[in-house]
Amino acid sequence: MEKLSRLVILIDDKLAAAGDRTVLSYAQQRVAGHAILAELASKEGASFNDTGNDYSLRLAGIRSTCTHGHFGLLRNWQASARRRIEQAGA
Repeated sequence: MEKLSRLVILIDDKLAAAGDRTVLSYAQQRVAGHAILAELASKEGASFNDTGNDYSLRLAGIRSTCTHGHFGLLRNWQASARRRIEQAGA
């Protein structure tokens, strides 16, 4: 669970560094989100798919999907990871 906890924090940090998504344009969000996903693929073994309408991420044994962009996909993955961490602690 240490790896999941570390990845949740890492993604929080990366999203915060990318900027406030409420003020970023869609194109800026897309570029920033893609950069985060590419880094996760390169450094953490993640795989992701972006069809333009549907997004999916597999990282550390957890798969998440989203239809609302890269930032939403990363937040969905974090929610799944947090649930897994909670279940392991129960």
